[in-house]
Amino acid sequence: MTEPTALVRGMLEQHGLDVEDSCWDCHGTLVILHKACQIIAQRSGIEFGLPYLVESDPDNSTVVVLVTGSMEQDGVRRTEWSFGEASPSNSRNSYPYAMAEKRAKDRVTLALAGVHGYVYSE
Repeated sequence: MTEPTALVRGMLEQHGLDVEDSCWDCHGTLVILHKACQIIAQRSGIEFGLPYLVESDPDNSTVVVLVTGSMEQDGVRRTEWSFGEASPSNSRNSYPYAMAEKRAKDRVTLALAGVHGYVYSE
């Protein structure tokens, strides 16, 4: 498995997660499991707003959503937002709305956890 940076390892440990159970190696890139992102969001107190549909084309299985999340950290409320997208060109799943939401929430979670760009979500 690709070794996580000290920043990623520390973030996982802070939330009681083990690298081997929470991540996998995708051709040399460290990828965190969605269930681990959900645990991080819950334990961090991240609150998500309702997703905003940027693009919705069910006939072509194409969806883009915008998700905002926020959390209190050291007495300061931090907010991040990100897009999640799903289409036949980037997903083989038959549930594009759920996939787009998952991707957006995972990206927001990783940004609020301070590790976006150091680890990617599945």
